[in-house]
Amino acid sequence: MTNEAVTVFFVLDKTNFVSSPSGCTVGSSGVQKTLNCTISSLAPAATTNIEYTVQITSAAYPQISNGVFVGDLFGENVRSDSFINVLQDTLTDSDNDGISDFNEGLLGTNANSSASTIGSDQILETDLMFYYSPRFLDAIGSVKPETQINQLIEITNGYYADSGALVRFRSVFYGFVDYDPQGNISTVMNAMRDGTGPFSELDAVRDKVGADIVVFIDGLFPGSGACGLGTLPGVRFAGEVFHPVVSGNGLFSSLYNPGFPAGGGSGCDDLTLAHELGHNHGLAHSRHEQGARGTYEWSFGHGVDGAFATIMANPKDYPG
Repeated sequence: MTNEAVTVFFVLDKTNFVSSPSGCTVGSSGVQKTLNCTISSLAPAATTNIEYTVQITSAAYPQISNGVFVGDLFGENVRSDSFINVLQDTLTDSDNDGISDFNEGLLGTNANSSASTIGSDQILETDLMFYYSPRFLDAIGSVKPETQINQLIEITNGYYADSGALVRFRSVFYGFVDYDPQGNISTVMNAMRDGTGPFSELDAVRDKVGADIVVFIDGLFPGSGACGLGTLPGVRFAGEVFHPVVSGNGLFSSLYNPGFPAGGGSGCDDLTLAHELGHNHGLAHSRHEQGARGTYEWSFGHGVDGAFATIMANPKDYPG
């Protein structure tokens, strides 16, 4: 291959060109800017790289396209398209007050003044919407479901307070559903996400009560192999758990009989709700778990072999 034309489309639509290697120039297709390069020579089965630098503009969020044509645009050519996700800066803290500029924008405080900040006692509330099954009612006996759920919330809030997390949870809805997922957590998660079966009104109810996260609680199901499952949003999206590219139909958690000590053979312990809500906030298990990823590179649980594991980490990954 000698003197082969390479044309890059789309990427300059929402960015400003900065630099490129020799042999590349900014041109136009007549309707949009292009980056036009030439591969002077390339041996059979060999590869080459063309690097270029652009400056992101506000129009680039949340994603820019990159279309590469090799050959004659109007004749024989090979086309390859890719997409580059654009993330907002959620970490820069211009006034060094411990709150990022991004979060100060959400709070309405001045990101350039350390005097403009929230109080040390300000806690963010996350509203939970609960569905529970007949098997959950069987498991708790004469206890009212609202009472049992509220107790789990109080315990969970205690764990988050002890961890120094400035977030607390409250319930804004309790609802009975005559539903049996047959011990398959993924089944109920899919049903809630898709709004099928007894969850056909879920989206409408969630909008009405203003719930941030929907939780389904089932009763004891021996041999299920898991105590819960939670949506883990924004993986590797640097805190943007609702980035337009990855956000779906909301955040969900599904639990099996939480609040009953597993050692007593009655189900799963009261860490379950706190753990699954941690997933909903972008946290993964731990670095000991192969393939685990959270919203940030450090969004993991932690542990020490033979000593302890935090709420998000799996104790089995830290044997004594």
